[in-house]
Amino acid sequence: MKREIPIGVSDCLLGNDVRFDGDRRGFALIYDQLKAYLTLRTVPAEVTVGLNDTAQVEDFSTLCGLILCEAQPRESVQQLIQAMPWLPVEEAGQLQQPLIRQHLITRICALWELNQILVDGLTRGALIHYHSRYKLILLAHSQPEYRKIGPFVAAIDKLPIQDFFLAYRIQLMSLLSIPATRQNHTNVLQHVQGYFRPYLTSIQRQELAGLIDQYRQGLQSLQAPMALLKHYLAEYPDAYLQQQRYFDPYPEALNLSYGI
Repeated sequence: MKREIPIGVSDCLLGNDVRFDGDRRGFALIYDQLKAYLTLRTVPAEVTVGLNDTAQVEDFSTLCGLILCEAQPRESVQQLIQAMPWLPVEEAGQLQQPLIRQHLITRICALWELNQILVDGLTRGALIHYHSRYKLILLAHSQPEYRKIGPFVAAIDKLPIQDFFLAYRIQLMSLLSIPATRQNHTNVLQHVQGYFRPYLTSIQRQELAGLIDQYRQGLQSLQAPMALLKHYLAEYPDAYLQQQRYFDPYPEALNLSYGI
């Protein structure tokens, strides 16, 4: 099924005549990558007007990301973040940097998938399955924050399901707002490596461990050990690993390299 991801975009980035002169280049980069999946929604530059209105905040709650003009006043941006702390927000000019662009796309896709649970029917089982599917991605972004969110998910029965969803969305997106690091990715790769250890020869184990270490040292991109792990996952299927979003955090057609 085709994804239709709703994104809010400052009208200055879409060519409308406003007083903020946004840099369209960063927006063009992300739009070119995601245009087959995006539904754009124009957001006035003075978007914070009326944010104390519950109806307007609820209206924005369907968005999976917000791309703003660089000239947006800092006070305005802070008001947005306070009103919608779960929403990925980025200035357009920053999106010219590949890692920042990929980080935003990761958060947009994660939030879209989480919001789909509301569309399909909110259940505790669906939320637990979602959290399990995102485990490795969350570990790549922040191990301490992952250890905090785990007990919260384990206590899902202690809150009404709607209240839990709202609190979980904020915690999840706060965790994902922390950029993934090479060290965290290395730890995740080594963790995944352990699943294949019983099936690999000594030479294969050394090759995989060497690739991971080369990645750790910055001598290889993440795609090198990831490609080999995907190869072994196809050869030695594991139900838990096959469900992990870590191996496909974006729509496949985007052909993006994940991480650093």
